Amino acid sequence: MENAGLQRMKKLESLKNAERKLQRARMQIDLLNGRLLDLNATYSRAKIQNRRFLCHILTLRIQSVTYLRNVYSSYAKDKATIVAHLGVELIRSGHSS
Repeated sequence: MENAGLQRMKKLESLKNAERKLQRARMQIDLLNGRLLDLNATYSRAKIQNRRFLCHILTLRIQSVTYLRNVYSSYAKDKATIVAHLGVELIRSGHSS
């Protein structure tokens, strides 16, 4: 009986940890989306002013931030799957107790 309670507590701790990491990843994604908006606005102004070198630099920055955002999105998706899985396990273990 104690073993089941201990396992449930470990799963609950894992769930809280995964939720915290998911929340941080989502915050980073929001920050990166804002950065992309800023970079795209700057790129548009540089394009209008025909500043080719600046456009090139901004294109590289946009690509880097987009890649980083995609990495965080993949990480967040994995954490969301873990959170869902642990949530289902905790619900099932709560009903079987």
